[in-house]
Amino acid sequence: MNSSSAQCGNSRSAFADRARPEIFRRPNRFAYLDASNIWLAGAQVSAARRGLALSPARAAEERVLDPRFRVDFAKLRAFAVGEDPSAIAHTVCVGSTGTNNNGAIWKMAQQAGWATITPTRARSGREKEVDTSLSVVLLEDLLLADAGDLDITLFSGDRDLLPAISAVKRRGHAVDVAAWEHSTSGELKRAARRFIALDEYFELLSYEPQPN
Repeated sequence: MNSSSAQCGNSRSAFADRARPEIFRRPNRFAYLDASNIWLAGAQVSAARRGLALSPARAAEERVLDPRFRVDFAKLRAFAVGEDPSAIAHTVCVGSTGTNNNGAIWKMAQQAGWATITPTRARSGREKEVDTSLSVVLLEDLLLADAGDLDITLFSGDRDLLPAISAVKRRGHAVDVAAWEHSTSGELKRAARRFIALDEYFELLSYEPQPN
């Protein structure tokens, strides 16, 4: 999808004018996003920053979330694959349906250029098939991609994705893990080419509604 017209959070022109790290200018990348993992852990970081918890880790332990926190999907996508639509290979957002706000969330992700996969939650409300779906689409892309190196960013701190990362690495491809520090498995950090703590980019990646 072409993300140049996506309007999610700050306008793209305003975003492009802001100082940002070199990671924003890397083309030809694949990106895979575990939406709930990044959204919920980000809400824990936000809760700590607002003084609702002593730390993000404590917020996770005490199940404290900042209900106002929103991920800016357009910025998150640019963070991984850059801002040149012609150079982007594939970006996929996975998350389960079954909550009141899911329709709006997935619409925001799609408008920002993410392909979405939305398995249905279990009746208990627990997520199901998210990690499996994300791993499958990653490995499918690996099989279907043209010969050459793939440069992959995985937005998740979930250890359950370790087997998929290991499989990609065995094929000789690079995998970066980008997630919140407190919610990322140590094994996942060590398996990645590099771990990128999103905490450093909290303001940049948070959704800021446009004024009316």
